[in-house]
Amino acid sequence: MEKLSESAERDLLKAIESNPFIMVTDNIRIGRAVTSQRLDNQAVTDNGTAMTVLIMPESSKKAWFDPEAVRAVRSRFEAQMALGTPPSIRFNDLTCPLRQARVLSHKLYHLFDILRAIPEFKDIQILSHPKLSRPPGFHDLEKFISQMHMLRLRPFDESTNAGNIMALRDFLAQLGFNVEDKIIQMTLEMMVPWIGDQLTVARLRGLQWQRQEEPNGYDRLDPFIFIFGWFHGLMCLSSAIFENHRGSAAGLGFLHSVLILCRNGFSNNMRRKRPDYHTVKEYLMHEFEARVRGLWIQGAGKSTLAKLKGWLEDPQRTVDDIEALGQRIQQERISKQAVSFYEIEISESNTKVDDIFRNMLIQNRDLELFWDLRHAIKHGHVGHMEDLLPELLVFFSGSKNSNYAKEMYQLLQVMRHEITPEIRHAIREHCFLVNMEGRHNSFYPIDLRQELNNAGIREFGPAPQGRTSWEDYEKICPLVPFFSKLTRRVQGSVKGIRRQSHIHKVPAWEKDLATLMRDHASTELLTAVPGRELATRILKALPTTRPSAFHISDHV
Repeated sequence: MEKLSESAERDLLKAIESNPFIMVTDNIRIGRAVTSQRLDNQAVTDNGTAMTVLIMPESSKKAWFDPEAVRAVRSRFEAQMALGTPPSIRFNDLTCPLRQARVLSHKLYHLFDILRAIPEFKDIQILSHPKLSRPPGFHDLEKFISQMHMLRLRPFDESTNAGNIMALRDFLAQLGFNVEDKIIQMTLEMMVPWIGDQLTVARLRGLQWQRQEEPNGYDRLDPFIFIFGWFHGLMCLSSAIFENHRGSAAGLGFLHSVLILCRNGFSNNMRRKRPDYHTVKEYLMHEFEARVRGLWIQGAGKSTLAKLKGWLEDPQRTVDDIEALGQRIQQERISKQAVSFYEIEISESNTKVDDIFRNMLIQNRDLELFWDLRHAIKHGHVGHMEDLLPELLVFFSGSKNSNYAKEMYQLLQVMRHEITPEIRHAIREHCFLVNMEGRHNSFYPIDLRQELNNAGIREFGPAPQGRTSWEDYEKICPLVPFFSKLTRRVQGSVKGIRRQSHIHKVPAWEKDLATLMRDHASTELLTAVPGRELATRILKALPTTRPSAFHISDHV
């Protein structure tokens, strides 16, 4: 085993000689059980740090190994810092009309995708028209397979500054950056992206700030760009959306729908203890898809999916009719402007406000944001992911998730002012997503890859019941990518072996959507009924967009 690990490490060192690379770290908890506990023989759970190295293609070398461009950017930024006038994100950067138009156009096609996904509608020819299909974005990833290696994990606790420094230096030493010439080359001629969850990058960035008065760039951690992982951002977004619109079982919030679907795992306050991400994700996707189906039925003036199908198959129906209805649904029922349009309509018609309907509009906006970000991640729309940064900044700021609001701001700051255009493109191209399958819809966040590697360490490593040590786990780490690839290949090629899954129930997607649609129709959730009021103020949805926008405009 040791010889195989050493061979994998030699392959890694050879790869980074000519290619730029990405460092990905995460905390890992490893339990070590004992068969018989004594005062000197206790079962323990220790914290360590695991690292994955992703190799970028040689074509991206110019962006990361361009010493003159790197020095110019650093010198300019340091000079402006010394004058007290460093470039920073302004409110106008968040409200760029061109970016907003791209985002709005991209989101529109989710409505057509959901319409095409209805099983009974798959044979409707008009829905296959190119005008209803999403055009390419300004930066979409091509299909590729990521090249991945793992370093030996170390028993350093990331929750402390000392632990982070020890982990950083140890991992650099494993990569060969522990001799003077290599350290000088990295400091003066390279920029190295470092990916992790919010806590990891926040601590490392804090160390970078604390060490700014050190005499050399290596001690100041100048070569590193710390970037949060999108998987943890997606988890935080899903929990925040559900908690903002939780409501009560008696009301028409998300908790009501959860009870209708007989789902478990939503009882705890997600701001204190988060449930399984996949549980929340599945519910939010079901809720949004059911609402969009209902809005299509309502917009066409029909009452069932069967009648909507008849409307679509009408010989007089044109693609422009469908596109216009989709745009109206988006503008009046889902977009950020939907609440404003409703309030204008109320003031002009002199009718009473429907608080429940207004709540529904806010919920639709947030549900679409989650659906949109998840779709962009899965299909490699990295340009759209960057376009969503201002919207995510506003959402997290308004929903009082200050940690991720800071991360969105920090990434915007780096992308707009602290790097070259070539590095900005390379960050989108290589530092957001990985693809281990080589399909157009098999992308996922880099920090999720690290979580899977952590699971691989536990799965392929020594049994926790034995008298294991950190050295036993260290030996297996360089081989985890090989074992993971081998496991996937065997599962995919041998009949009778089912892929591993966390789901332990029979999928019932269409059944759950039908249940939600019936509930929406019976409660008139998607219809404005003048004068309806919420039972208590606690049921009111948080209007995260407006307060946070004003707050941000006062500080940027």
